[in-house]
This record gives sequence, C-alpha cells and structure tokens, in this order.
Amino acid sequence: MQLVVSAAGAASHHHHSSSSLQCSVRCFNLKEHEMERRRRRELEKAGIDPDDDTPWIAPEEEQRIAEEDERRKAEQEVLVAAMLEKRAAEDAEKKLKFKQFRAKQVAMSKDAEKKLKFKQFRAKQVAMSKQRKDSNAASKDHKVNSREVQEVEAEETGPDSSSSKQ
Repeated sequence: MQLVVSAAGAASHHHHSSSSLQCSVRCFNLKEHEMERRRRRELEKAGIDPDDDTPWIAPEEEQRIAEEDERRKAEQEVLVAAMLEKRAAEDAEKKLKFKQFRAKQVAMSKDAEKKLKFKQFRAKQVAMSKQRKDSNAASKDHKVNSREVQEVEAEETGPDSSSSKQ
C-alpha cells in the first residue's frame, strides 16, 4: 500500500512557485517486516551472514570450480616446466656457442701473437743480415783500401820490396 502526496495543489495557491513537487510515502507493512526478521534469524542460525552480498554457490559448483582450478594449475605447472626446460636448453646452447667463440678468439689471439713474434724475429734476422752485409762491405772496402795502400806503398818503394812480401 502506497500513499502519494502531491505538493502541486499546495503550490497552486502561491503565484511565485511554478514547479510541482511530488513525494511518495511508503506505508509500513508489519507482515513483510516479520517475514524479513524471521528470514534473518534462520540465516543467522545456519551460520550465514544476512548482510553478505556475495552470491551463493552450490557445493557441487564449488567442487567443480575447485577441480577446474586444480586442472588449470596442473596445466600451468606443465607449461612452466616445459618453458624452464626450453630455457635451460637454450642457455646451454648459448654457453656452448660462447665457449666455441671464445676458443676461436683465443686461438686467433695466439695465432696473431705467433705471427707478431715471427715478424719480430724476421725483422731481427733482416736487420742482422743487413748489418752483416754492411760490415762485410765495410771490411771489403777496408781490405781493398788497404791493398791499394799496400800497392801504392809497394810502387813507391820499388819492385824489390813487393816481391819479397809475397
């Protein structure tokens, strides 16, 4: 049962108010109130909070949801395990490739060191050879010069002294 009071009739007596105001008043229903109290009491006896607005789920539905969650978790664990295994294999492959790469670098470095040492050795040999050639040439020049000096001296002293030296 509802009672509607209209303020439009009251406002019509005043000329300065042109808006109509409508209010709805609800009557108290004792029967509904008693039924609601009884329902709340029964819920409280059953251990259910009547003010809890969460939807009620049947035990079978809860079990199905729990089983589905377990299945999802198991699938997720399998996926994670597979992913970790794949990642471990990829990491092992990367480590192997890096070791091979590093071994090549070290080998190239040693090879470069050998080549450098050989170049240095070869440069020393060339320098020593040049020095020997230069010293041989200088000694040859010196011998030639000393022979020329001896010949000149022999010519100056005469033919007798050159024959006695030989």
